[in-house]
Order: sequence, then C-alpha cells, then structure tokens
Amino acid sequence: MRRAHAKTGGIRQKLLRKYLYTFLTCFLAGMAVISLWARETIYNSILKTSLREFMQISNAVEHRVSEYYYVSYMIQNSRIVIESMLKENGDGAGKYYAKRNIEAQLGVLTGALSLYPITLYLDKETLYQDNITFHSVSELEAYSEFAEFRGSEASYIWLAPEEVRMANFSRTVEVFPFIRKIGNNTDPIAFQKVCIRKEELQDLIALGNSDAEVFLYSGEKGLVMLREGADFFRGREEEILSEAVQGWEEDGEWRTLRSRQGDYFYHVQRIRGTDWRMVMMIPRLFFLDGFLQLLMIWLVLFLVLAFIYRRFEKRYSADIVDRIRRLQQDMGEYLEGGTEEPAKSEIAGRDELDVLGDYYKDMLGRVKDLLTSRLEDEREKRRLELSLLQAQINPHFLYNTLDLINWKARDENVSEISDIACKLADFYRLSLSRGRQIVRVRDEIEQVRNYVDLQNYRFDTDIDLIVEIPEDMMEAPLPKVTLQPLIENAVQHGFLVREDREGCEIEIYGWQEEDRMLLLIRDNGEGMEPERLSGLLEEQRSERHGYGVKNIDERIKLYCGKEYGLRFESSPGEGTSVYVSFGGSPQNAAE
Repeated sequence: MRRAHAKTGGIRQKLLRKYLYTFLTCFLAGMAVISLWARETIYNSILKTSLREFMQISNAVEHRVSEYYYVSYMIQNSRIVIESMLKENGDGAGKYYAKRNIEAQLGVLTGALSLYPITLYLDKETLYQDNITFHSVSELEAYSEFAEFRGSEASYIWLAPEEVRMANFSRTVEVFPFIRKIGNNTDPIAFQKVCIRKEELQDLIALGNSDAEVFLYSGEKGLVMLREGADFFRGREEEILSEAVQGWEEDGEWRTLRSRQGDYFYHVQRIRGTDWRMVMMIPRLFFLDGFLQLLMIWLVLFLVLAFIYRRFEKRYSADIVDRIRRLQQDMGEYLEGGTEEPAKSEIAGRDELDVLGDYYKDMLGRVKDLLTSRLEDEREKRRLELSLLQAQINPHFLYNTLDLINWKARDENVSEISDIACKLADFYRLSLSRGRQIVRVRDEIEQVRNYVDLQNYRFDTDIDLIVEIPEDMMEAPLPKVTLQPLIENAVQHGFLVREDREGCEIEIYGWQEEDRMLLLIRDNGEGMEPERLSGLLEEQRSERHGYGVKNIDERIKLYCGKEYGLRFESSPGEGTSVYVSFGGSPQNAAE
C-alpha cells in the first residue's frame, strides 16, 4: 500500500523567512555587541585620548608658570639686587649705577625666558621710586591680602586676576599676578610683582576637541579662567566647579558630574606653584555621538552585506530546493516498499545535501544492523534461561524421589539419612524456585546453608559458614543460583584440595553503597595463582558444576545492568574473595 505524501511547497518562502530571521538576529546581535563592547571601547578610547591631551595642556601651563616662579625666585635671592637696594641715599652717580645694576639683572632673567617685565616695590627710604620698574610699596597695600602676607613667613601670594596697562602694550590686558618678597621672608627689603598674561594661558589651553572644556579654578578665588567662547554651564561655572573640585581625589581617575545641563566626565589636575586646579570636562553626549556614528557605519556595512547575500541566495536557492525534493522523493520511495537503496553520489564537488543523502542511506544500514543485534541479544538471553532451566529439569524427578527417601528413613528411625534427604530436597526446591529467574537474597543464603551442610555430611568435614547480612538486605532481589556456584568453588578448589581440612571457614558479608548492593564471599582456602585469576571470567563452564562464573557474571549484567557483576581477589595460600554487586530493578523480581 502506497503511503500518501502531502505535496510540499513553499520551500522558497520558508528559506526567505529564515533569511529574514537570520538578518534580524545578526543585526540585533551586532547592535548588542556594539552596545556592550564597542560602547565601552569608545568610552575608554576617548577618555584615554582626552586625558593624554589634558596632561599635555596642564604640563604646558605648569611649565610656563614655573618659568615665572623661577625668575621671581632668582630675583628674591639675587645678591646684586639685594645689595643695590640696601644702598643708602647718596650722590646721584651711586644711585644711577645701583639702579642700572638692578635693571640689568632683571633684563637678564626675564629676557632669557621671554617673560614680561617685573615690577619692584620699595619703601620710601630706599632708592628709586616713580619709575616704570620701581614703585612704592604703598601701592601694594591696596590689596587686602597684602597686609597679612607681609607679616607672614610665606614667600609669595597669588592675587585675583586684574587688568593692567603694560609699558609695551597700548591697551590694557588681563593678567594673573602674584607678589613675591625680596630678601628674607620674615624681613624683606622689597617686593616684586609678577604678572602672567591671560592670553598666554588661553593659547595653551586651546583644545583640538571642541566638545571638551578646560577650566582654571582656585579654591579661594573661584573661577580663574575658561576658554574663550565656552558656555558649558550658562553662568553656573563657579557652583559646578566648586562641587567637582571638592569631591576630587588624586587617584588619576575620571569622575562623573551631574548637572541641569547634563552629565559630564571630569578630571582635575593640580598646577604646582599655584593654588589653581585645572579641570577638564567632557559631556556624556559627546560619547553618544561617537557611538551613533559607529552604529551608522555598522548599519550601512550590514545592509551592503545583506544585499550581496540576498543576491547570492536568490541565485542558488532554486538548485538547493530541487535537490531537497529529489532526496525527499528517494526517501518516500524507499519507505513505500522499495528494496533497492540508491547509490551514493560520486559527482565531484559534493556538498552538504549530497552528504545528507549519504547519511540517510548509511542510517538505513545501521538500523538493519541494530535490529539484527537486538535479535541476537534476545536469542542469547533465551539461551541462558534455557541453560539454567535444563539444569533444573533433571533435579525435578530427584526432588520427588528424595522426598520418598525422607519418609522411608523416618519410618526406619534413621534421622541422619532423613536430615540429608531433607536438606538435599530443600536445595533442589530452591533451585527450581517455581520457574522464577529472580529470587530473594534470603533464598540464596538458605540454599548455600543446605549445600554446605550436605558437603559436611559427604566429606566428613566441619566447614563453618558465617553470614552477616542486614535484615533489610535479605529481601533484595538477586538472579537465581548466584551464590551456590561460588560457594561450591570455594569448597571444591579451596578446601578439598588440602590435606588438612581443619578450620575451614566461609564468610558472607553484605552492605549497601547508595543504589548498589554488595555481597562479599571470602574463604581461607588455597587461593589461586594470578594467571588463573585473570582468566576466571573468561571460562564459560566449570569442570565441577554446570555453568561457570562467567555465566553468573553475564546473568547479573543481563538482569541488573552492565555496571554490576563479579570481581575476584585471591592470593595463593591465603584464600579467595568474591565481590558480588547487584541492584537496580531486576526483571522478574522476587515476589
């Protein structure tokens, strides 16, 4: 009967949907990667570049300030300047040459570094006043900070920015002045006023990055300077910069500042020799611009690649669809009863679809092999069961006969023969087990006790059987006739081969490890050589009984699982130990 196969269609539409899903997934994945990785990379890159530029600017400003600081320090400690100022009023020639010495010294120091003129302030009792270079110290008293500075041990003090008219400029300029003592700090003979022109520092803090801003800020005097045309905070610079500087720690890290105008990253650097802090601020939106630019580049590149891929997919999808339909047709014909398998393709340039067809054909062969193997396993299981059943058929008649002997012995009052007959009858009754393949551990132990008693009667020995098994374990299911052949091996090959048969002991211990149950059968017999021990599980039959230990091991694995079975330990002259592991849910479990 032919199977009804639905006519499949719309493969192109399915491929298109898959293509769209893939397109969206790749696009969203790319966006996620950019959001998580590229965003962090952009932030780190911009902050690192900005910090490098900021350090260059702060170093340049600090260097320029240090040049003024150095010149003022040299003037403060110049022997020529100090000795000339200490000259008392004398003739005009003496004053003239002293003045010329001071001016020459100032010219050398300021000219070497291209600095702007320095003004000296002297007391009225000293020389030279009302001059471009020399002024009265009373002019400095107009600064509120001067009185306290004059009486302190401080060497210099920075003043608030001011506008001055310099001799070589026709206009007023804004400067950053500081006053420094000349001579001893506690008792100066004069003062010098050094002015740093604002235009100089404006040129130094000009940035190539117009989205960042640099400020000079003083904790005492507030905002010192910002770049021309900057309007970051719309008149709130003092408030915001004060907050930024107060929360700053010298750890070299960028900080975040939140304001009404937005969020900013900022970094602060101390300018040595001053009370200034240089602050760089970068708006967070600047990073967003870079991030959006990267996204646009990604989007354009992705669209170009998607267009190329779509052209390629449209060109080759027809061929793929045709080959899939051919494969479908081959599979359908085979399922409908075809016996001849299609030959594997030998065409050069085979791709995944050709390999898929070959895999399908290989799969059919493996299924056949699997079915064949399963049938063989079932046959082997039946063979083992029949083997055990055959071992039980012959004792069945003997069991009935032994029962008759028992009653006759009782009639004749021969108790020993009656006991032997009963034990032998019980032994075979347990062997039959009503045809069950799985019995209780308790049944196996009872069979072992009967066997040992019979052997003691037969060989006039006194084999001592010691059993220590937990009561709850006695009800555990175990494949039938597992322990008796092992005990028989101990008796036949461990005790009866010895001349001295005194003190023979067989110990049986039981315990449980998680889901695994273990029985240890240990004797103090002759033991085995390593060569004999290594090949023990390879023997299918024993010389002394119907089936060997390999048969027992296979039956345990068959009913309980491959992880269970037998394990032997033995040393010549020291006896043999057999570990029996079983568990799980054996088939045909004991009732």
